[in-house]
Amino acid sequence: MLSNWINVSLPLTILLIFCGTSETTRQGCKFTLTQNRGTFQTPNFPEKYPNGVQCIWNIKVQVGRFVLLSFDTFVLESFNGKCIDMVEVKDGSKSTDQLLGTFCNASLPPKVITSSSNNLRIWFFSDMTDAYRGFNASYISQWEKGCGGSVTDFPGRISSPRYPDYPYPNSMLCDWTISAPRNKFIRLEVYDFKVEFRCGGKCACPDRLQLWDGPEFNETELGSFCVTILKVIVSKTNRMRLRFATNEEGRFEGFRLSYTTSVTPSCGGDFTGKSGSIISPNYPRSFPSFSDCVWRVKAPIGRYISLRFQEFTGINGTNSKCLVDSIEIREGHSNEAPLIGRYCIQNIPPVIVSKGHKMYIYFKSRSHEFKVTAQKLRRFKALFLTHTTECNETIGLEDGRVKNSQLSASSYYTLQLGRGQLHLSPWHGRVGNAYSWCSQAQTPNRMIDEYLQVDLLKLTDITAIATQGYRLLGTAYMGYVSNYRLQYTYDGSHWIPYMNNIKNSTRRGYTEFRGNSNLTDIKKNLLKPSIVTRRIRIFPTGYQSFRVHHVCLRAELYGCRYNLACGSIITPAKQSKISVRGSDRQTKECTWLSIPSQPSPQNEVITFHFTYFDVPCKHGHVILLARDDTQIQKFCGADPPQVSSLPATSQIMVKLKLTKGAAVWGFDLKYRTEYLGCGEIIRVIESGTVTSPNYPLSYDNDQTCTWLFSAEPGSKITLRFLKFDLQPANGSECLDFVQIQEGRLNPTTVLKKFCGNSVPIQVVSTSNHLRFTFHSDNTTNGKGFFLEYGLYLPTGNGSLSSQDQSGQIDIALAETPTEGSQHSCVGHTSGVQAFLISLSFLYLSIEIL
Repeated sequence: MLSNWINVSLPLTILLIFCGTSETTRQGCKFTLTQNRGTFQTPNFPEKYPNGVQCIWNIKVQVGRFVLLSFDTFVLESFNGKCIDMVEVKDGSKSTDQLLGTFCNASLPPKVITSSSNNLRIWFFSDMTDAYRGFNASYISQWEKGCGGSVTDFPGRISSPRYPDYPYPNSMLCDWTISAPRNKFIRLEVYDFKVEFRCGGKCACPDRLQLWDGPEFNETELGSFCVTILKVIVSKTNRMRLRFATNEEGRFEGFRLSYTTSVTPSCGGDFTGKSGSIISPNYPRSFPSFSDCVWRVKAPIGRYISLRFQEFTGINGTNSKCLVDSIEIREGHSNEAPLIGRYCIQNIPPVIVSKGHKMYIYFKSRSHEFKVTAQKLRRFKALFLTHTTECNETIGLEDGRVKNSQLSASSYYTLQLGRGQLHLSPWHGRVGNAYSWCSQAQTPNRMIDEYLQVDLLKLTDITAIATQGYRLLGTAYMGYVSNYRLQYTYDGSHWIPYMNNIKNSTRRGYTEFRGNSNLTDIKKNLLKPSIVTRRIRIFPTGYQSFRVHHVCLRAELYGCRYNLACGSIITPAKQSKISVRGSDRQTKECTWLSIPSQPSPQNEVITFHFTYFDVPCKHGHVILLARDDTQIQKFCGADPPQVSSLPATSQIMVKLKLTKGAAVWGFDLKYRTEYLGCGEIIRVIESGTVTSPNYPLSYDNDQTCTWLFSAEPGSKITLRFLKFDLQPANGSECLDFVQIQEGRLNPTTVLKKFCGNSVPIQVVSTSNHLRFTFHSDNTTNGKGFFLEYGLYLPTGNGSLSSQDQSGQIDIALAETPTEGSQHSCVGHTSGVQAFLISLSFLYLSIEIL
């Protein structure tokens, strides 16, 4: 029987289109699918489906499972926003079951359609006019996890069936019973609540969450909820019952709540999570008179707690002693723990940070509501966070540990809102804040160097930074920072651009970070290496803004306090030394940090020189490293070690660890800076090449370049010239020259000095450091030089250190000869056939008898 007719008018054509739900189907197009997963499609797919066809697929999976249906391709006829050909999906196996949706090109199906039970019915209809590709669909099934039960373990969570992945099913009934220990109460906190309701003149709850408080045969109903529910509900007994009931139609996302214990009835609670909210009774309404509430926060051992009040109104203490209404905060878990502070509107709490891993918050209200006339609402809300002492936690912009006075900016914008003003100042530049820092207006084609600055007050190791965009609801003020760079300082006058090891950083003189790509998400970037500093600036280098040209930014920093102990900040530009000695009464752990220099074409480096060193290896060590490098130089013993030079643009750390013992233990370390010019520091790990400036073209006049070669201790360095063309000597004086010195420092022993155009002999260092300098005067020049450097490793008696077309034999006795002993060493060399092998002695020491 026809249940519905629709008249559709087209030019020169009138169509009567059947849209009924008749059980009649074309023979051969009715299917029952009983596997727990499968696929199906319209006739002829992927070609066009035929006209005038109806098909039914009844999916029936194993009892206790539910069906998840997805359409991979879906192209069905529609006209003027109405379905001509269509697919109907029903929640069951009958045509009379609940309709989940009617779909076509004008109304596409959702990504996933779920059944309430183990049955799902799909009906396809095509009329006698146009045909399209149709659809192919797939389904899977999952076990229903069930719901309800008895709960005695605290804390925990309860959610509606299938939350948060899929809407809850129809015709469900779930009962939970929560039982707390005697003399404890139950605290519920609702995080998400979306349940079906109907509101006309009065709202009704076809689906609902019901709550009861009290023993099994003497329960008090707290309410039946569907539209809204209080965020926090605390019982008056140690037992609560929850029931979630759904009818046979309509589905929503459902709910999620957590439960924990409380030591006080009707309010309070015990917390063990990393974060949470503490709110006054009846929030967001005013708290009642004569309230007593206790909240206890317990973080894991090794963490500490911060507490920031986001709202604080109507807590009338009458004076700064807060004798009437008050909030007491204690360092511990009881009312006898040490008092941190007592607060009311006459003594507003700052951000409170615990020393240990426990915090006790007690709220009492003794004032009558009618006596409080200055405030319309009496309520408070606080956010607590737990933090680790490890160096990857928030510094405190979001939770307020970083105070407003610590935030500044290059500029900020004042927005006119009606008759009032909103200052989008740096105070608002905090991740998660209701407002944001926004700069002054920028020109469309040029962005001024705007920045947000954070004063950290103490030396802090910054390991990461997070940024977030902003949108002011109801206005055109929205945007985000897409790229940014960083600068940091120790004293506020010398600002240092942050650079990591990426080549683009060296070329630009700073590292550019990728920021946000939308208004809401938080983008976190790790700093490798981290920054040890007292102040930091965020400079946006790219931004997106809508209609108005303002840079808007909210930020958070991650890291920890940095303790130098008996060390200090050093300024290498001022030549000085570090001097430290041990103690027979206490251990010493000291850190010295250098202030990096600005990038310079003169290539500034820091050279270190131990003039005294006595750090027994069993009792300690000294570490020296550049924080943007992975190489760590670690020293101990009684001989002053040689130290590799390091770039002055790096943040360099010297660290001493020394157990208690002799007062003579310790070291004296001199440091100074020098410029390498067009040279550089080279760590010799494998062979490489060095050329004079502009090679193979002629070098310029008046140039001095220094290369500092260093290798692992015990290694030696070889320099072999392949090409050499410098200004000839003026008599015995070299005007343009290369000079090779033993060690790193200047002056040190000069091994060789070459000029002219004769290719010099190979040079081998006697230690693991070599200093190579090229100098040109202001007269004649040449093409320069091309040399190869590498490692020369002593390999024992008679061995060849290279298998190239040149090499070196090192013959040395492994033991000291004694009278009458005999030693013979054979060095084997091999060459390419038809080539002669020539040997030249670089060093010979043989006793002649």
